Amino acid sequence: MNPKLKSSISTLIKPMLSDDDIELVDIESESVGKRKVLRILIHKPGGVKIEDCQYVSCLIEPVLDVNDLIAGDYILEVASPGLDRPLKTEADFRRVYGYSVKIITNRTINNRNQFVGEVNHVENGIVELTDTSSERISIPVDKIVKARLEIEF
Repeated sequence: MNPKLKSSISTLIKPMLSDDDIELVDIESESVGKRKVLRILIHKPGGVKIEDCQYVSCLIEPVLDVNDLIAGDYILEVASPGLDRPLKTEADFRRVYGYSVKIITNRTINNRNQFVGEVNHVENGIVELTDTSSERISIPVDKIVKARLEIEF
């Protein structure tokens, strides 16, 4: 997605969502056949319900249409990013505070570049976690290549 378009959409809809304690997580677009799909990913404390997605869709669709940011017809989808979503930003890591994550970095930290542990602090671009051996590790967000919630069954 064009970064300028993504920024324009984000600037337009973020304030509309914050009043309802809904956070804009990401904006994606793709083409399905001849149609464009605009996907708005949201988060809400306690979880996103289908009613939340429907509410956000009804709230933002008229505003997107009036501002004519997307040329031509498009399909608007509003969804939760899901449990297996990639963790990219400080906000993503704050949402999983207290949970176990797997992180891969682009440089060696403490002689490793792969970590599994519980997120216990996120601030100033640093994610702190306690790994399985109870070692506390500080990882700069900008050094993270890939990160996901470790889902345990």
